[in-house]
Amino acid sequence: MEVKLISKEIIKPSSSTPPHLQTLRLCVLDQNGGLAHVPIILYYPKRDANFNINEKLINQLKDSLSETLTLFYPLAGRVKDDGLSIDCNDEGILFSTTRVNCDMAELLTAQPPDLLSLQRLLPYYVFVDPRDKVAQVASQLNIFACGGFVISGLFMHKIIDGATLGTFLKCWASNSIARSGISRSSHSLTPTTSASSSTVATSEAILMEGKGIMQRFVFDSEAISTLKAKATSGRVPNPTRVEVTSAFIWKHAMAASRVVWGMQQPSILNQQMDLKRRILVTSSSKYSVGNLLWKVVAHCDAVAEDEEIMSLNGLVGLLRDAIEKTRDNILPKLQRGDEGGDEILSNFVQELREVCESKKNLNPYMFSSWCKLGFNEVDFGWGNPTWISSVGARVDSIHKNNICLIEVGLDDKIEAWLILDEREMAVLERDQEFLQFASMNPPIILS
Repeated sequence: MEVKLISKEIIKPSSSTPPHLQTLRLCVLDQNGGLAHVPIILYYPKRDANFNINEKLINQLKDSLSETLTLFYPLAGRVKDDGLSIDCNDEGILFSTTRVNCDMAELLTAQPPDLLSLQRLLPYYVFVDPRDKVAQVASQLNIFACGGFVISGLFMHKIIDGATLGTFLKCWASNSIARSGISRSSHSLTPTTSASSSTVATSEAILMEGKGIMQRFVFDSEAISTLKAKATSGRVPNPTRVEVTSAFIWKHAMAASRVVWGMQQPSILNQQMDLKRRILVTSSSKYSVGNLLWKVVAHCDAVAEDEEIMSLNGLVGLLRDAIEKTRDNILPKLQRGDEGGDEILSNFVQELREVCESKKNLNPYMFSSWCKLGFNEVDFGWGNPTWISSVGARVDSIHKNNICLIEVGLDDKIEAWLILDEREMAVLERDQEFLQFASMNPPIILS
């Protein structure tokens, strides 16, 4: 697959940011976040024989993007040298257009799909110094020979969480943005430091570095329904699809690690909880920026012989306990805006670090969920995306034991993108009980 760059330009907000909004101070934990960008790729096959991407439609995309940046004006700014705030200077974001010399079906419907090629669909992007020159968003329109297209992006996690990203993409896709009459002052929020946490900051003490490999597994609706039935217990009579999928992956990832290392290691499952929907309840909250996330932490110190705890419903129970602890003990304080919100977050990070330091050979797994964030509803007027992906490839020297859950379509299907130690991944790929429910990198169905 050859991807040829046709154009690259800077898109700026359609109206200037007022002087009183030009400095956005980040919350205490977002200040510690790095400048890493999160990739997302949305795939749109050609559904109408008469439809073609032309210059007029490309300009409409760019105009809509410019209008959207007026609502999300901090994204068009630059991180200041001190890393403590955003200079909302309307410098803009990168927008590229490419042409791909193959049909989308050649890439996606192969058995198995070529995950290594997906990274070529991401924006041509060069990270430069100093940091105040690094764009926070880079987007790209990839036009395939068949007439289908892919819209991809790199989004700086320091200021953009999943909920913000989902709303941003849907706003961009909506043709009503320019005619909505929504004013910037009523729909732009700064991050609230007492209720905002950064994924990078809260996870810093437990991320694992080393050589890893990424693989894609798909859990269809029937598999998830069966897993829910297996996980149901008196303790958790109504497990969610994210809970059962996470616990099932955790169970088998720990088993793979045990095979490779010859021992059952203590483990923790870290899962993001989106606080934006729970704390920011005003109509303007959907236009807020910053990371409103909390890490739910489930502990498993059991040995392999502790079958009750190591069972699926046992692990789902541990995860539900951790979720309820956060919901009942932490969330009310953040919702009330109690004084000392920063202290609550700092204490949590410190406790997590102490747990990690006290457990020998601790094996942590980091889970994030892209479910219910609206990515599969990003309709630019030509239908919802057929598929949504991260970027798939063998990766070296990154944080291992990372799992991202992505919902597929509008049913209960979930894709899990796993990064594990290469030897552990090889064990998992041969685990017949795991593969009974998880299909390994199947073809993508274009519709």
